[in-house]
Order: sequence, then structure tokens, then C-alpha cells
Amino acid sequence: MKNDDNVPVVMLPWAAFGHLIPFFNLAIALARIGGIHVSFISTRKNIKRLTKVSPNLTHLVKLVEFPMPVLDDETLLPQNAEASVDVTAEKIQYLKAAYDLLQQPVEHFIADEKPDWIIDDFAQHWIVDIAENYEIPIIYFSIFTAAATGFSIAANTFRRSS
Repeated sequence: MKNDDNVPVVMLPWAAFGHLIPFFNLAIALARIGGIHVSFISTRKNIKRLTKVSPNLTHLVKLVEFPMPVLDDETLLPQNAEASVDVTAEKIQYLKAAYDLLQQPVEHFIADEKPDWIIDDFAQHWIVDIAENYEIPIIYFSIFTAAATGFSIAANTFRRSS
């Protein structure tokens, strides 16, 4: 940790507003604590759809915009699709594939910023390797309740054993 007065944190939510909004609210809450500088990473269109950061917190919450990567087969994902709200359920897999292409730019950002913590969502499996490479602790922030998570784990365990 650099010092107690400046704790840089990177947040990386999944590209769905049911994830972006809770992560954004957490970023604001962390900034209000004081001394926690949050870099909130998403795509340009998603950042623009969020509410504005209060002027008294803009020095603590940095909205980091990356362009949404384009898949090799551009017909798989509609043009300008950057969140789950922009695609049908059948196209979510392609949104995830495009979002996974953010791995390299996110890694470069983390290498440059050297945060003390990374707060991650469920979808970016590759962030664990990045965190390990740079020896940065990672926090998994679940937008799901403990009951929902427990049910999901139990259902998947039961399904595998059947």
C-alpha cells in the first residue's frame, strides 16, 4: 500500500447495468470514505450512460473509458453494442467475447496505475492472472445475494453429480 492517504483501486464491472450501477455506487461510496481513489473501467458508451460523478468527488473517481473491441466477425455483435441491454439474450456470448478482448488494454492500465486493489465482477476471469502478475490483491464484488449465490452453487453441484 502506498500510504493511508491515497489508496488507488481499480474497479472492473461486467457490461450489464445490473452490474455497472452497483459497482458505480460502490465507487462513489468508497470515494466518500476519503483517501480511496477509484478508477472505474468500462467502455465509452457505458460510461456515458452512467450518472455524473458529483463535482466534489471527481478528484477521487476517475471514469476510464476503453473502446469496445470489435470481433473478427462483425456480424456476431451489433454495431455500438456495449452492454447487455444492447443485445438479445442469444448475443450475450458475443458481448462477453468482445469484452474479453479488453484484457490487454486493462492490463496496460493496471501496469501503469499500479493500484493497491482490484475490485472485480464475475465475468472477467482473466483479471485474476493480471492481479497475480502484478501482485495486486483482488476483491470479488458480487451483485448477487448470498442466498442466490448459494442456490446457484448448490444447483450446479447437483447438476454435475447427476
